Amino acid sequence: MDNKSTIPTFGELLSHVERTDHIHRLPRATRIRKSNTEVLLTEQIFGATIAVFENGFIIYSRNEHETVTAVDRCASPVYAFSASTEEVKKGFGVAGCECRFIRKKHGAILLSTVPRETFLQYPWYVPIIITCEARLDNNQESRERYHVKVHCNDYYLLELQSH
Repeated sequence: MDNKSTIPTFGELLSHVERTDHIHRLPRATRIRKSNTEVLLTEQIFGATIAVFENGFIIYSRNEHETVTAVDRCASPVYAFSASTEEVKKGFGVAGCECRFIRKKHGAILLSTVPRETFLQYPWYVPIIITCEARLDNNQESRERYHVKVHCNDYYLLELQSH
């Protein structure tokens, strides 16, 4: 059975999987794999592997990294942009998107949400790729931000300089 011919659009995929909006915290990929839930769709595209499960969860893998999300959480992808206070005052936004601002210490972040109806007629994997690639990017940024290497030589150097 060819996945693409049985569920060609994202709208059809939404109707074939369970809703997950009642679940606050997404499960880990290992828990999904160990469950008895059947894989509904799999696809390798643009160097990534997408596995969609009947319970609505997705495992998205690329370059030894993976993320988990849910089909219904891909329906309205959110894009984050940095925006200055002046841009916010002028109504900076993205055409066709619903926008809201979060004020940060050094300016504002614009969260632009693509309306749910936008992707319903697209191929089923399009909003999944958009959402999961953003999740992988965010995860990588977090790893880089909080990954600090400390060497003994650096410690002694700092200790000597502080005296």
